[in-house]
Amino acid sequence: MAAYGAGNIPTKQGPGFYSLVSVIAHLHQGGIPVVLTTQCVTGQAEPHLYQTGYYAHCAGALAGGDMLPKTAMVKLSWLLGLAESGWSQSERADHTLALMGASLCGERQVTAVEEVHPKIPSETRLQDSHLATVPPGI
Repeated sequence: MAAYGAGNIPTKQGPGFYSLVSVIAHLHQGGIPVVLTTQCVTGQAEPHLYQTGYYAHCAGALAGGDMLPKTAMVKLSWLLGLAESGWSQSERADHTLALMGASLCGERQVTAVEEVHPKIPSETRLQDSHLATVPPGI
């Protein structure tokens, strides 16, 4: 998903407004990964910086860092292809999450935050209970 700026997405609901948080949550619950990238030429998707990006993160979106949207799409397609060729359902989610955050061939820079927490273990993966942190109506 090509977000705005540092990974912001539409979150306001009401007449004329369409939040993407429920879409991301629905995909996440269905086992479909969503990678949050930025439309900006420089910078990176950092969903923890602003509230709307945080809502996407809470709904299950993975941060794509400084990968361009097309780069993230190719990488995710490749990882999902690997998953189909031999990973179990639980391994698929764990490996996809960990490898999307890693630089496999120079496609992204690993930030200082990611160096401290290089791979996100399965126990920190967002569960349905984390969706409760998204305010009602979003």
